[in-house]
Amino acid sequence: HYAPEAQQPLLDVWFADARRGIAVGAYKACYVTADGGATWVRTPFEPAPPPGAKPAGPDDDIPPEYHLNRIAGRGERLYVAAEAGQLYRSDDGGTSWHAGEMVTPFGVLSHGEPVAVELSDGRVMINMRNEDFRLGTVARAVSTSPDGVRDWSPARLVPELPDPISFGSLARHPGGAILFANVHAGVAVDWRLTTFGYRGRREPLGIRASYDDGASWP
Repeated sequence: HYAPEAQQPLLDVWFADARRGIAVGAYKACYVTADGGATWVRTPFEPAPPPGAKPAGPDDDIPPEYHLNRIAGRGERLYVAAEAGQLYRSDDGGTSWHAGEMVTPFGVLSHGEPVAVELSDGRVMINMRNEDFRLGTVARAVSTSPDGVRDWSPARLVPELPDPISFGSLARHPGGAILFANVHAGVAVDWRLTTFGYRGRREPLGIRASYDDGASWP
């Protein structure tokens, strides 16, 4: 899909089988295909509010059009990781979506560009860029939820996953391991670099694997 005038680049794609797929991207861009990608149709991405949320009133802020960074899932249950630590879940293969609780409140830690994966026991882990420098370097922030909707654990930094504040990628290998792609070496903080929160070099790239649902990254 190429539409530079729309300024909505596509960021990820997921296929249920050889024909049915969903592509997501910036500012809630969402496209579906039923012919293996030969043609794509734009579809509205309008998730229901989190469970228990009160209806929006005339003076309430309208939810932002978050970037839809990553789409993942197994079977009919799908997850879309969006900007600012927001996760959306579908239980019908992407026909409908509902929003989960925010992983972290605004102003606590600066999190963005999250990626997500379903763990072996059904929990959902979200892995986020962060701008918390308490460790003297930068590392990814991770949180888990029993269902990808509520009760997110407090975000924790993972020193084994260095991060120069860049987009990472997370996926489950068919053999069961979780793979994370990002900068492969330690990142020294350079406090002089402030453009877009950038810290350190974004190379060399590499892939780390976890064999225990993200508890460790050897």
